[in-house]
Amino acid sequence: ILTCSANNPNCADCNADNPLWYNFHQGVFVCTQCSGVHRGLPSRGVRVKSVDLDNWTQEEVLEVASKEDNKSVNERLEMFLPAYYPKQGDMTPQDIRKEFITHKYVKETFCTHGAFLKYAPSTGRMEGVLEKKGKDKSVWKLRHFVLTPLTIEYFIE
Repeated sequence: ILTCSANNPNCADCNADNPLWYNFHQGVFVCTQCSGVHRGLPSRGVRVKSVDLDNWTQEEVLEVASKEDNKSVNERLEMFLPAYYPKQGDMTPQDIRKEFITHKYVKETFCTHGAFLKYAPSTGRMEGVLEKKGKDKSVWKLRHFVLTPLTIEYFIE
């Protein structure tokens, strides 16, 4: 009853059927695999609850009912998700799932136009900007990249 399956039939991130977890901070229903990533997001106030394993207060139910559904949230947060950037699937490895979810919710990479600069469908070549962790693995840094079907190159300067 909480998922209002007509409005949220699939996980907001990987499209898995029947998402049974809710992220109050982001306002989305997600599957079990994505819920683990959501709980680990570096954001204050992240609260993820199971629809059928956790107890819910009347206030929480009303809060969920008053928020956008997964489709509306995705329309906003994936507005500029490039067609060639694959939407996550329910079989996506956890590290790739984590990267996608981090870019979607924390960095909001797909909310603004320009993260990906050029795409040539005839050659499969892409150029753009990505974020990569620096040598110390604690700070994300912007890098220019060139992606072809066989290679990816990124440049510090």
